[in-house]
Amino acid sequence: MTDLNNIDISYLSKKNDTEIIESIGMANLPLIVHIFSKKYNNRVVFTDIGNDCMITYGNTNIANMSYLATHLHFLDIKNDVMEIYGNTSIPYDFRDYCEYKILINGNYVKYETFDLGLNQYFNGDCYELRKGFRIEIDLSEYKNISIDFEIITNGIKSKFNKINSYRFMPVADIIENQYKEFEKYIVKICKNKVVVKPLINKDDVVLCEKKYRNALKKINSEGSLDSINIRKEYFEKKSKKTNMIWLFFDRYDKADDNGEVLFEYVCKHNYKNVDAYFIISIDSPDYRRLSKIGNVIPAFSDEHKLLLLLADYVFTSQLNGFVENPFGKNCEYYRDLYHDSKVVFLQHGVTKDDQSKWLHKYKHNMHAIVVSSTMEKTEFLRDDYGLKEEQVWLTGMPRFDRLYHNENKQILIMPTWRKGLMSLKKEKDIPISRWMANDNIENSKYLKKINSLLNSKMLQLITKKYGYRIAFMPHPLSRQFEHLFSVPEWVKVYSVYDNYKDVFAESDLMITDYSSVAFDFAYLRKPIIYYQFDKKKFFATHTYNKGYFDYIKEGFGPVCKYQFKVIYLLKHYLKKECRLKSCFSKKIDTFFDKDISESCKKIIDNIIE
Repeated sequence: MTDLNNIDISYLSKKNDTEIIESIGMANLPLIVHIFSKKYNNRVVFTDIGNDCMITYGNTNIANMSYLATHLHFLDIKNDVMEIYGNTSIPYDFRDYCEYKILINGNYVKYETFDLGLNQYFNGDCYELRKGFRIEIDLSEYKNISIDFEIITNGIKSKFNKINSYRFMPVADIIENQYKEFEKYIVKICKNKVVVKPLINKDDVVLCEKKYRNALKKINSEGSLDSINIRKEYFEKKSKKTNMIWLFFDRYDKADDNGEVLFEYVCKHNYKNVDAYFIISIDSPDYRRLSKIGNVIPAFSDEHKLLLLLADYVFTSQLNGFVENPFGKNCEYYRDLYHDSKVVFLQHGVTKDDQSKWLHKYKHNMHAIVVSSTMEKTEFLRDDYGLKEEQVWLTGMPRFDRLYHNENKQILIMPTWRKGLMSLKKEKDIPISRWMANDNIENSKYLKKINSLLNSKMLQLITKKYGYRIAFMPHPLSRQFEHLFSVPEWVKVYSVYDNYKDVFAESDLMITDYSSVAFDFAYLRKPIIYYQFDKKKFFATHTYNKGYFDYIKEGFGPVCKYQFKVIYLLKHYLKKECRLKSCFSKKIDTFFDKDISESCKKIIDNIIE
């Protein structure tokens, strides 16, 4: 297929009909429809061909409407009530012709719809409408259930030929005999229907599992055969399990974040009926250190995989494949098991920007997310995230609990990273991706500006005059090109394994750009200077868009575009022994809720109350 990223609609419209279809591919029928609607000025013909609708433009039969798919994201059963979340997929150009229908045992039923913010665009044009839906079914009213999905186009009915099960959907039809066991029910997807049957006895589960393992044997790959053994061990250990299992995560190769702090708190308090484990690379220097606190498990080990399947809760400062999926490309073999644990996202910094594209419910199935202010909570309750109020916990981040003061006349320079200078690349030996520096990073404005500040003679003179020193702590993602930072001898450089709490304690003032560590520093009521030399480009190319937090209105310090202004303001603060100005003190009071101390206790209280 043709790479469509740099091709405009007018170019595609000039191709013959067959070339258009082949260039795009039938998997993207809504875009094909959009191009043909442009080409034929919306003159489309819908034909009833018997239980389906044929789409025709000019003399070309494009496809049947049944080629479209229903997208299912979540399915859960509690107290005999089944809840399904999904989304429709309708060509934008057919928005006035189409109705989406859900049937239970052949009868139409009502369902809720809501905006997802996931509509698809091409060259600025919307070509696919993706509306979220939710349906709740009282299973006690039925013996067996068969759920169909249908689209009616201009009065013509079509059953969908495909159900796309997204990663949090616990069942699919990708592998023969896939199933999901709930307490009293077995769920399967058969012939593009969701089928639910009551569980008569445990022998039903044994039979389903036996059939599924036979299917895995037929696949006969290393991953499928390994999964048989892991599944066997899972069912054995599950039957004997008495304690809750809690897993804790920070980065794959580095701790010292909210996951570690909460892990240490739980180990210290020795909660009854809880087995706690921290997951990290065995090659990380933090592995041995954490082993003195509690149970530490090597990331991607068989024990890690088994514990994830058995876990009741996952507490993590990161949301990525490492946390939810240690199985990599073999995750399909564990679809029914590996999302059963409840994920509590501790965050690795206060969210100040629009993270809805990343943290939407359909992207990360969070049980809860931890926030530190009413303003932040309000952000996550926007419809763009799809979260409920009970999922947003205003407790403060765990690492706030261990912040302390030990000022040592130090000015800390701590910029964040730049997505525009890096690319996400998969590791060869482990199923994770890493941000890697692009080839052109050496000549970037980012490096030039940071290096210019670090090597400023004026910076050196004023800090020396007032008895202060400069310290530099690059972002963890910037460590791979640390050699490109031109750091003079008089500047102290912190290691990636230096503890943040100690670095913040020893520093009197922070110079940063957009980093969320400014909130930790503000929590300590210390002054901050924001050096934002690339504000427009940063928000245009980074992993998030500008959000509710306005640095001018709500920021905890002055905002500078130019280096000379940073140094000028720093000199002013040094004269005053780095005392926090009253105007910024009031902004800190406004942002942070008064009662966010004892964050670890409040998070655990939400679990065991």
